[in-house]
Amino acid sequence: SPSTSVKKKIVFIHLDLGIGGAEQLVVNLASASLDAGHDVTVVTSHCSQDHCFDIVKKPNGRLCNKVKVWGNFLPRGTLFGTTLCSSIRMIYLSYWTAKYYGSSANLIV
Repeated sequence: SPSTSVKKKIVFIHLDLGIGGAEQLVVNLASASLDAGHDVTVVTSHCSQDHCFDIVKKPNGRLCNKVKVWGNFLPRGTLFGTTLCSSIRMIYLSYWTAKYYGSSANLIV
């Protein structure tokens, strides 16, 4: 039978790590995975220290050193709305996460 004590590398991808329901879910899952002894990374394109959960705030947030911000330079919106920019940012995050963690991560969420 498989061992439940095997440490896994888990990478969570979330577009914008602000304050909201989806963000709460991501940080709760990341925190629970960390509690279970897994190596956790949260990849996002934006994480404002003025508008995020305490658990990811620097310098004392439990997950602050587990958050990687990639693509913060990409626009969050245009005159035509945010959907196109969000899609481009998510493709950017997915590509670089797969490139950087694809061979080492056990699970990318």
